Amino acid sequence: MVLRSLRYGETSRIVTLFTRAHGKVSAMAKGARETKSPFGSSLEPFCVASYVFYHRTGRDLQFLKSGWTEREYSALWEDAERFLHGAALLEFLDRILLEEEPVPEIYDLAQRALAVLTRAPRERLRELFRAFQLRAAAHLGYAPMLDRCLHCARGLPEGEAEMTEVWVFRATEGGALCPNCASGGEGGVRIRPRALRRIRTMALGRGEGFGEADLVGDRGGASLVRDSAAPSPLWIAALERIVEEYLHFHIERYHGLRSLRIRMDEMGAATA
Repeated sequence: MVLRSLRYGETSRIVTLFTRAHGKVSAMAKGARETKSPFGSSLEPFCVASYVFYHRTGRDLQFLKSGWTEREYSALWEDAERFLHGAALLEFLDRILLEEEPVPEIYDLAQRALAVLTRAPRERLRELFRAFQLRAAAHLGYAPMLDRCLHCARGLPEGEAEMTEVWVFRATEGGALCPNCASGGEGGVRIRPRALRRIRTMALGRGEGFGEADLVGDRGGASLVRDSAAPSPLWIAALERIVEEYLHFHIERYHGLRSLRIRMDEMGAATA
């Protein structure tokens, strides 16, 4: 998967690839911009391709010999909203992955996420993308603690209390606080326990299948991918703020995404 591509000289490109076997790899593609390029469309975003390249351990820049496209997610080019989230997904991977450290779980998840983004209702794209970020972060060992209070270990309430209590998510502490422990403190996002459960399942998923339900993250996940009903703006605002603040604080290499910067400026405090 091509994460980033830069022109080099008159005919070449320097590309950043995400591979299943070698992790993130930077490489020189000589002649990639020539008429008879040995790479065809394999260096374009939103495709999965196979490459022949000369690999030397410890070298910063590998050399590509040829490439051919195996699969294309062309629908992402045909809709501005899908393109925006597809580009954000590639940018996110480029930010969080280290050079030549294989993470096959995230590679498989990323391919499934691109496929979901091509066909999910446009109204669901923001939620699906945040679910992908949470799941990828969890695979790197950065899953937030959302099943109990960080301070007193009280579990999330059920029944009527689930609908009425307001907890607080604090990115700096890596999880949620119950109403008692959150009182008197400052900062954080006020959120209902049912929303915390939903976010927790987004992060942890359902095992190794990486299905649509894994990306959305609850028992009705697959139906939500097909459902055209728009999620609550209040829920989306809270979800985006929680994910952004958490990633900023816990993943050193993450500093936000240029692809989504305008939307980040619009976020405010919310109660889900």
